[in-house]
Amino acid sequence: MIRAQMKLLFKRKEFQVTFAGMMLLIAYVFLSQCYTAFGTDATYYLSADKLFIGRANAHDINIILPFLLPLVCVLPFADSYVTDKQQYCLPSLLSRSTPKKYYWAKLKMVAFSAAFVIFIPFFIHFILSLIAFPLHSTNYSWNALSTDQSPYYGSYMEGALFPYLFVHCPYLYNFLFLCLLTLFCALTAVLVFQVSFFISKNRILVLAFAFLLNNLIYILAGLFSDLDIRPYAYLFSLDTSPTKRLWFLMLLFAARSRLSYAGMYPKTTRNRGAVICVICESTANGCFLWYRSRQSAGCL
Repeated sequence: MIRAQMKLLFKRKEFQVTFAGMMLLIAYVFLSQCYTAFGTDATYYLSADKLFIGRANAHDINIILPFLLPLVCVLPFADSYVTDKQQYCLPSLLSRSTPKKYYWAKLKMVAFSAAFVIFIPFFIHFILSLIAFPLHSTNYSWNALSTDQSPYYGSYMEGALFPYLFVHCPYLYNFLFLCLLTLFCALTAVLVFQVSFFISKNRILVLAFAFLLNNLIYILAGLFSDLDIRPYAYLFSLDTSPTKRLWFLMLLFAARSRLSYAGMYPKTTRNRGAVICVICESTANGCFLWYRSRQSAGCL
């Protein structure tokens, strides 16, 4: 069943178009960075770690990536249950396997498809930057600081997660955030896959679910003055928002993982209630941790 779902994934136009679009985006970013650097004095070159597309503010395109990625990660395969049902393929597939095997094969391919269209293009840009640009540079403009300039990091360390790794090994730092971004997008795709069992009659709503949820979070972020709740602010390296908290990053992954696992048998009433309970549980944990952080900061 997994082999059949993998063949279906690579034949889907949605997967092919999404992956091709991401590769074109990466090519545009890389070529524009090369064009900007062409003909300039070597002392003004930025090093490869500063130009990585997974680093916040590395390119103008980073402004729209937090709103683009929730669509990119779900388009390849997250709605495959809906298409199977609408195209009347589901009875044929279930006649060759059990519902449990079908579910797990779909879930694994959904996670793999999201990870593939995010990790591969970003990693290719990572490698291209290493080939085209120097490993170190003497250009320390705005937040493009380098490893040997640690005395100048003071204004950025407050907002950067894992500051020690950022200062001493920026390439590993970028790769760590690429892995976090890939994992988060895979969990997002799995969550949308779970949601598709409940709103299987509307494919557009299924595909837009993560995008709408992300926009709602960005709107609600204005209500939290001492805590940044925007997921993608935690997933791009050297995002210097001063209100990021490491515990919220851990909560974010824990809640997304729990929600992604909540719908093992989503068409039963028991598990519909389980999904609601998990959402309430995650929300309550988040509110409790936020309250404790406010209390420890002396705001309450």
